[in-house]
Amino acid sequence: SICIEFVLLVAGVFLGIQVANWNESRLERAVERQSLLLLLKEVEQNAAYAQYVIDNAEARLRDSAAVVAMLQQKPPGAGDANSGVVSLATYRASTPISVIFDALRSSGKLATIQSDALRVRLSVYESLILYNERLRANYADRAPDIASMISPHATFTFDPARPTGYDIDVDWEAASKDRLLVNAAVRALGDQSTFHQRRFLFKDEALRLCRALARELGRTCVPKMD
Repeated sequence: SICIEFVLLVAGVFLGIQVANWNESRLERAVERQSLLLLLKEVEQNAAYAQYVIDNAEARLRDSAAVVAMLQQKPPGAGDANSGVVSLATYRASTPISVIFDALRSSGKLATIQSDALRVRLSVYESLILYNERLRANYADRAPDIASMISPHATFTFDPARPTGYDIDVDWEAASKDRLLVNAAVRALGDQSTFHQRRFLFKDEALRLCRALARELGRTCVPKMD
């Protein structure tokens, strides 16, 4: 009788532990799924934002290229050289919203993600964000102030209708003889073009992460900005 009671006691304790473990595991999976759903929504927004930045950056690149063309006494193409004077010194990164990611990391909920492949993808995504931002800051720090350099050859007029808030009337023939200005503009355009390629890498990585999250959840990645 004592042996039977002992066996029943052990079995009860064991069963209780198993139920507790199962319940804990169930709660962790619920937390994991909720975390993945939140991450998916944020990454969908970031993938869409990355494409938005690329589209706008390509217009600015055309403007920047128009500046260099005018300084080299060539046709400006489809760009607006006046706007390009400002955009040559502008480096806009595809820096994503990371409110959800940061909150999940600080709360420890990222640790509930079981998929090793997904954790690696998240790590690569975060590293690319940090590298992209450092690259942008580096270019911005060394970017020449083309507007100031071109000022001796230009007249600035207040114009609230323009995105810059002013219009520029440049004596391009005179400006083209300013070798420091021409060289600075060419270098800045080269940096802009190189940095622009990084935007595509970031967008592609955002889409990879988006699709990986969607697969884990049995959903579809649909990039969109709310």
